[in-house]
Amino acid sequence: MNLLWILSGLLEHRKGGLFSPLGSHRLRAIAPAGALGRLGHGIAMTQGESLADKLDASALRTADVVIVAKQFTDIAPALRRVKEGGARIVVDVCDDVFSLDHLRAIYAELLDLADLCTVASPVLAERVSAHYAAIGRNTPVALVPDCVEGEALPPRFRPAPDQPLRLLWFGQPANLDALDAELPDLGDWASDVPLALSIVTSLTPQIAERFPSGRCGLPIRRLPWSPEVMGMALDWCDLVIVPSAATGDKLVKSSNRVASALWAGRLPVAFPLPSYQPFADSALLAERMVAGIAQALARPEDVEARIVQGQDLIRRHFTSDAVAQRWNAVLGAFSVSAPHDQVRL
Repeated sequence: MNLLWILSGLLEHRKGGLFSPLGSHRLRAIAPAGALGRLGHGIAMTQGESLADKLDASALRTADVVIVAKQFTDIAPALRRVKEGGARIVVDVCDDVFSLDHLRAIYAELLDLADLCTVASPVLAERVSAHYAAIGRNTPVALVPDCVEGEALPPRFRPAPDQPLRLLWFGQPANLDALDAELPDLGDWASDVPLALSIVTSLTPQIAERFPSGRCGLPIRRLPWSPEVMGMALDWCDLVIVPSAATGDKLVKSSNRVASALWAGRLPVAFPLPSYQPFADSALLAERMVAGIAQALARPEDVEARIVQGQDLIRRHFTSDAVAQRWNAVLGAFSVSAPHDQVRL
């Protein structure tokens, strides 16, 4: 089957492969597509911003299935022409596009064109299914998880007795509100158990003002996101914290931060979002971060075993090869015989 992914935004070639700073593109498109290529599918990728100029490109004309990754601009007119050429359309949704003003109208048209919709979390599956029911459509909706990147690293939980416990938060700036809410509790707790916090995100002057080098009695280190910085930060930390809340915009989140922490050999303490439930026996799920941290410190002998258990789960369901198998099953609805040449636009 010839598959064409439509990405968006900045794309680079690094270390012989395609790279995007968007986690959704790396974990839901680039890495799974590479694994699908190893299964024998033809793989092509292009950018939505230039789609209208490439409608005569061979990869578009020969695509059996076109998969639309996260988009920020209106590509529906060009995508409609692609569909008229015979390709089946899959729209991949990884955000609550119904509540985001800058995406709502764009995705209303994309979802209307979709022959199938894939989603990143169980709650998104419910919301997209409800959208289709409301407009009288029976478009199928399938859950496809984010994959992890790289190789699993050895589990480690050995806090230095004479050093603060090292906590790491990483993610998009929009998720920092949940960390904001946890800082007072963490600061109070740090008077008994010294803590140090690193934040890895896309830095702005506003974030620097909001999270100075010391706040609520916590030393805070701000680091700009990059794959290299993430690797160093994960190696530095003792625990990863993933605070959140049971609100509409948070409940749709995928499992990627919890899975990424476990895959890097670190235990995540995470708010119990629906997509984290498969990791209930490996991650420490707690509504308040201090409760999960206290649990890890109370039974340190269990932490590395929990990480091992999480990594076993990831190998079965969340590596790029495992996620490619899930994509393969979902795309089986469009099964056709097609050449297996790989094309790059």
